[in-house]
Amino acid sequence: MAATSVALAGADNKKLDGVNLLPFLQGTRQGSPHQALFWRLEEAPNIYAVRTADYKYMNQPLPNVGRSFFDMKADPYEQHNLVDTLPAEQAKLAKLWNEWNKHNTNNVLQQSWEYKAQIDKFFEQLNKQNIEQAKQIPNYIIK
Repeated sequence: MAATSVALAGADNKKLDGVNLLPFLQGTRQGSPHQALFWRLEEAPNIYAVRTADYKYMNQPLPNVGRSFFDMKADPYEQHNLVDTLPAEQAKLAKLWNEWNKHNTNNVLQQSWEYKAQIDKFFEQLNKQNIEQAKQIPNYIIK
């Protein structure tokens, strides 16, 4: 969305990760704006995914989730996990993801446990203040 927003503002968006969607929305370009879509969570470095028109691979090291691989054309509702099949297709997705991810940098603030602790403390104090302020508001009485 950033590349599209910057293009709408008339600024240069060539250095942004993403695609200007305006030509697709205006009908001057056809097809898919992306060869693949990628996800990764900074807070949980082992959670990531890659999606192409044909396949989707996800790694979510959570209880009862784990790895999953779906044939999106044959199974668009992701009912049949094929994670133990089609290793060549999974390798293609891994290559795409690794190529994309090598250009990414970690968010320094999110990687700092000290920063996270300060943020958690701030919101805990803010929540306590809000609760105390709410206690000062008189109850509504309907007559």
